[in-house]
Amino acid sequence: MFSNCKIELITLLCISLILISCKGTLSEAYFTEITVVGTTVVMDISRTAYHTEFDDFIGNLTDAYNEVIIANESFELPERMDALFISQPDSGYTVQEMSSILEFLSKGNKTLFIGGDSDYGGYYQPDFVNDLLVFLGLKIRMDSTSIYDDVINDGENWRIFAVNYGNGTIGDILKQNCDAGISMHAPCAIVGYNDSTVVDLRNNTLEGVEILLSYSVNATAVDTDFSMTEYDLYSKDNLTALENGNYPAVVCEILNIGKNTSYIILAGEVIFAEYMNMYDQYTISGIYNGGIHYGQMFIDNLVNYFLSNSTGIPYIEEYSKSHIVFILSAIPAIICLTLNLRKRK
Repeated sequence: MFSNCKIELITLLCISLILISCKGTLSEAYFTEITVVGTTVVMDISRTAYHTEFDDFIGNLTDAYNEVIIANESFELPERMDALFISQPDSGYTVQEMSSILEFLSKGNKTLFIGGDSDYGGYYQPDFVNDLLVFLGLKIRMDSTSIYDDVINDGENWRIFAVNYGNGTIGDILKQNCDAGISMHAPCAIVGYNDSTVVDLRNNTLEGVEILLSYSVNATAVDTDFSMTEYDLYSKDNLTALENGNYPAVVCEILNIGKNTSYIILAGEVIFAEYMNMYDQYTISGIYNGGIHYGQMFIDNLVNYFLSNSTGIPYIEEYSKSHIVFILSAIPAIICLTLNLRKRK
């Protein structure tokens, strides 16, 4: 006959093994996780009325023992932080606020991620983002168009996907295990800026700038608010079908300040938001790719890559969360078994 402690031990071990074997399969299309720990991430939603829900992304960050600070009514950066995520700002930053962002980046190994939106109906304009990018001395800009795709979409031509992953040094890492595109809801695109001129990043290479993701060859750019600014570059081309499409959706620029290096990621949408299932594994209607997209994995890969070089504690693979679940669940049984052995002595 097994003692109660032995039965408890076997039961707990079985439950732990089941949890580990089922991890990522019960309600997920694929397995992905944030693997960096000990970092501090600031989410700035102080200047947006639209994308303010990030529960899934924040939950995955905190589950991995990272701290998340929400900048809601006011913008203030803590002394110690590793990444700043800015959601679709529709008002400008003060010189003092932009200076604090530059000071943050100047420390090195820091990450700034900015998500934009389309110019549909004039509800969102990229000027406030671009003013910040100019202040930081960067070569990338948010364009002022709406990107549509009549072919690669999830039931609506504005609910589209960025499907072409970059082949650069960073892009090769971020696309690992991404077997399809990522969902983007009514996005814009990214342009370059060189010698006081807006440039097409599809056929212009700028030092330190890498395209991480592009829309499909079927994508079209439309100036839906009829602003006709210099940032409406892609909608002005009026080119043939072969020359349209493939607009940059997510771009990274390396910022060197003195001897320190930080990274700026600019995306045509707030792809770390849960709005329209962007930071998710499943699409809204299930039309694209059998209903599965890789937005969550792409963002997780991005966080794991960029934040692993920050001041946080590097993640050790052999001590993944699944192993921690196993160890913690076994502790009561081990104590019980130890006490039982002592009684026998």
